[in-house]
Amino acid sequence: MSIVGGDIVSLVTGGVLETRDSVVAPVVSSTLTKIDKKMLRAVEKVLNKLGKLITFYVYPEATFDRATSELTPGSASTYNRKSIPPYKARIDQIDEQIIQAEDLFTGIAARNLLFSPTVNQKVVIDSVDWKILRMQPVYSGEAICLWVFQLRK
Repeated sequence: MSIVGGDIVSLVTGGVLETRDSVVAPVVSSTLTKIDKKMLRAVEKVLNKLGKLITFYVYPEATFDRATSELTPGSASTYNRKSIPPYKARIDQIDEQIIQAEDLFTGIAARNLLFSPTVNQKVVIDSVDWKILRMQPVYSGEAICLWVFQLRK
């Protein structure tokens, strides 16, 4: 038996001596905590109150037409969501490769989201068409509470 790490302190102070035969990785619970649930609600509430309305277009999988040997896209479903008011990148972020001068950034609450955002998805803001170029989830614990998008015309 060997004493490792903080076990010597437990032995000296009258605590429990613990030994392990092998290294055990910590286990992270995937259950939402009270604070996670509160954060998801808070993000949604703030955006619903102060956000800008934008429209997402979700297209179903295309169907193959045997007569024409082509894929026929289905009709799009639209989802209106309040978002972080779109903003342009700072001048020091623009590199003309990943981030261009006309790109916008925005985000939506993940709570009660009826679709999964995807890269190249069509987004309409003030009657202007954009597409999602990159997307980044923002987590509270194990749950996504916000999706942040980089948009390009």
